[in-house]
Amino acid sequence: MALLTVAGFFFFYSVNSSIDGGDSATYLVGAKSILAGTGYSDISKPIASPIQHFPPGYSFFLASLFFFTGVNVVATKIANAVLMLLSILLSFHFFKKFFSKNVSLALSAAFGLSLAVLWYSHMVLSEPLFIVVSLVSVFFAQKYFESKNTAGFYFFGAAVFLALSFFVRSIGAVLIAAAVCFFLWNKKPQKGMALFLACIVPIILWFFYSGAALEEFDSPKDSYISQIFAVDILRPELGFAGPVEIGLRFLKTLAYYLAVSVPTAIASPLGALNFFFGENFLLYGLGLAASAVFLAGFFLSCREKKSLAHFYLAFYLLLIFLIPYNYQSVVNRILLPVLPFLLLFFGKGLLALLEKFKIQKLSGFLPEKAAILVLIAFIASSIGADLFYISSIHSRQFDSAYANMEIAAVQLKGIAGSNSLVYSDSPERLFLFSGIRSVRPSDERMVSFLKSQNVYGAEFALVTQYFEPKKAEQKFVENGFEVVFTAPDNVTKILKKSA
Repeated sequence: MALLTVAGFFFFYSVNSSIDGGDSATYLVGAKSILAGTGYSDISKPIASPIQHFPPGYSFFLASLFFFTGVNVVATKIANAVLMLLSILLSFHFFKKFFSKNVSLALSAAFGLSLAVLWYSHMVLSEPLFIVVSLVSVFFAQKYFESKNTAGFYFFGAAVFLALSFFVRSIGAVLIAAAVCFFLWNKKPQKGMALFLACIVPIILWFFYSGAALEEFDSPKDSYISQIFAVDILRPELGFAGPVEIGLRFLKTLAYYLAVSVPTAIASPLGALNFFFGENFLLYGLGLAASAVFLAGFFLSCREKKSLAHFYLAFYLLLIFLIPYNYQSVVNRILLPVLPFLLLFFGKGLLALLEKFKIQKLSGFLPEKAAILVLIAFIASSIGADLFYISSIHSRQFDSAYANMEIAAVQLKGIAGSNSLVYSDSPERLFLFSGIRSVRPSDERMVSFLKSQNVYGAEFALVTQYFEPKKAEQKFVENGFEVVFTAPDNVTKILKKSA
């Protein structure tokens, strides 16, 4: 209860009404579209098109919430905070399958009070829901093998939540593959195939839908598979890499994750070292040591008895090691969904290490108590990082760029008619601010098509601090636009094309 109270304080204190851009705005726009009865579509553009990059599960969750609260960003953030609290509770019960109650509580605190968990607890993103769904999926799948009279119930629950995991985040396909392999490994081929079919049918239907959407709207094709073979996932025009390049890239990504990403996700003190001093040889050395403990826990426990957690984490890490992108952040979003599993095997390795080096003889502490002390150090560091983070959370989210864009969006709504063509580098956020539909100027295909319709009168452009404002303004001026409104920051501007 104390853990949930402390974590809840951090989570709910961080909640505010700010609207984030990027994925958050896309999820919100999709939810508004569902609520409006226009399907899972991007209605922030002049021509609405189906959203195919993200599966629809999280937006449907938001839409069901909006049904009761109206389109309320604060409500979505509160819901995510509650989901993250639920994930802490579920992680405790998950850890209890492998450790004593005290060690499980310490691991749950290391998870729940980590800066990454706090960071994403109040963002309108799908991670909290995915963590809950994945932990419930693992619980049902593992419980199936422990039950006799109620095995059918747990199998059904596993199938439902595994399929749901994909529709919350497409990386859930990895969890499904791991679960099927886990059933096959435990000599349950019929159940494994039944689980595969129960999950694959709705997934195939989704791919048919998104594939049709790609063809109809000529959208760029993007998936984890295409990212693995891409030369650069941020520059798809460069094409695909060869097998040697993919192999070398895999080794490079593996080295970075083991030296930096995995250890800073597990151990908060290493995250603090990275934040304040950047990447250095001390971080690499300590990081590799922490990863060695994690790997020892993974392989030693795997040798004893393979669990679904082994299959899931192995498949998950293999996939992200193959993708040519190192997420360089102290709050690693890519590893967050599997953080409970990383901590599980770190805990296993830590206990094995302390037992091997006979810590009881050296210090008088039992291995379990010594492990808890190490985790308490992690927790203390996390609390310090959390306090530092929340001390400026609201001023950072309502910064100058945000405030001036909001002012300009309201002003644009007053001067741009319903038949105006509006350009913006953040159509989703502009739509959520003002209801104005706009198109990115870089989307030349869409711009060309809209102009060919001859239904638009005036043309407006919104320039903000977020996307190279001086360069953007100059380009619009060169194309016959002139400034008609300047926000207080003297950077955010509305331009109108001269007649």
